[in-house]
Amino acid sequence: MQTLLTEKQDTFAHGVVEGNSLADAYRYAYSAEHMKPQVIYVEASRLAANPKVALRLEELSREKDEDRRLQATKREDFVLDGLMHESRFAMTASARARALELIGKSIGLFTATADQKTEPKLTSKEIKEQLASKLEEYLGCRQTSQSPASARSENI
Repeated sequence: MQTLLTEKQDTFAHGVVEGNSLADAYRYAYSAEHMKPQVIYVEASRLAANPKVALRLEELSREKDEDRRLQATKREDFVLDGLMHESRFAMTASARARALELIGKSIGLFTATADQKTEPKLTSKEIKEQLASKLEEYLGCRQTSQSPASARSENI
């Protein structure tokens, strides 16, 4: 959906989406050579907040993101096609095996499947309670396992 903007507003929006600052995009789109920098910043900010311009910025940003995704997909297809060709027609067996390995990695064929047990996160209070419990358990076992003679020597 194309939002109706003036040519200058559209130029400003394109400048922002291309990575320019609001002020730089404003300077490019409008005659701002005689304006003070502070005025340019205010006007550029005001223009970006304009509902029509803001909508156009969102549209252009979505289009740019879609273009990036499309380019990434094309590059991925290009690389995988090359690897497929290498896996069949490379001069050496090791080059063919390496191409197959890279294809396998690209599709997640060689991911580790080992079960990793993760302990739940405990609060400091829970840790203190567990530590106190273990100490009581340890000290209780230690006292009951002492011989009567050693217990008497400690009491002296």
